[in-house]
Amino acid sequence: MRRAGMLGDELRARHLSVYLTRLGIENTVRRYHDDFEIWVQDDRLEEARGYLEQYRRGPVRASPQTVSRIGPQPLTLGLVMICVILYLLSLTPFRDVILLNFFLFPEAVLQGQWWRLLTPVLLHFSLLHIVFNMLWLYLLGNVIEYRESALVLALEVVSIGVGSNLAQWYAAGPSFGGMSGVIYGLLGYIWVRSRRHPGSGYYIENGVIVMMLVWLVVCFTGWLGPVANTAHVSGLLLGLLWGLVR
Repeated sequence: MRRAGMLGDELRARHLSVYLTRLGIENTVRRYHDDFEIWVQDDRLEEARGYLEQYRRGPVRASPQTVSRIGPQPLTLGLVMICVILYLLSLTPFRDVILLNFFLFPEAVLQGQWWRLLTPVLLHFSLLHIVFNMLWLYLLGNVIEYRESALVLALEVVSIGVGSNLAQWYAAGPSFGGMSGVIYGLLGYIWVRSRRHPGSGYYIENGVIVMMLVWLVVCFTGWLGPVANTAHVSGLLLGLLWGLVR
């Protein structure tokens, strides 16, 4: 790799790195004293330097010809559909059957019903609950599945889901559900990856992180009714851990 140039602001350097990655230009950001160097693959050096000069004059914009929007990814879309279907079924007389078979009852798990360790994340109890969670699941899960693979997303959903479910059960018992713990985990993962590996293609605005943390605090106030706060916090911590070890 060769150095294309440098910027004095880390956030701007990372933003440019994401843009170059979307263009298919392999790159990395390296700190040099108080500045941040952009290093790129040799055969795209001049092209990258052109984008860097453009970026110094103002934010670069992706054109429809060079950057395509991320389409629906299979696993993410499948998870959203399963959650929506279960929510719709919970509005019918099948509600009790679904809850009894999906809640995390330790006795049932010990009898071999291991799926209960994960299935609470598929349950949602109000229209706001399902809409909010599915919107974030689609946005965050789609990016991870596209940038890495369905396998990576599946491992994160399962590990964060099981971990946050167990933490919530330990704190408040089995009557809970929702994808929120997983969503906070995916958010934490993307945030850490974007900071530690700027060339990974991940980018998330600080304002989004602040908004989600404020929402986390609001949930603790009790204004929104019963909320699985332990699942939220443990899910976030597990996501941060995922970002640190990858």
